[in-house]
Amino acid sequence: MDYVNGLNEFRRLGVSDKIVALPKPLKKTSLYAVFSRNTVEKDFADKFTAELNTEFHKYAASKDWKK
Repeated sequence: MDYVNGLNEFRRLGVSDKIVALPKPLKKTSLYAVFSRNTVEKDFADKFTAELNTEFHKYAASKDWKK
């Protein structure tokens, strides 16, 4: 996801012809999503976490991850 977001940001800034995205990141950091108990139902947060984990495992099993 970060790779695609970065490419979109390059396009938005008009620098995609000046910056080359690396196929592997130089550094990885964790992603933490925080939901307020006052505004978000627990069921939504649980579904969000499950979907994020599913997408991560799909990516981890892909060829892109292993490059």
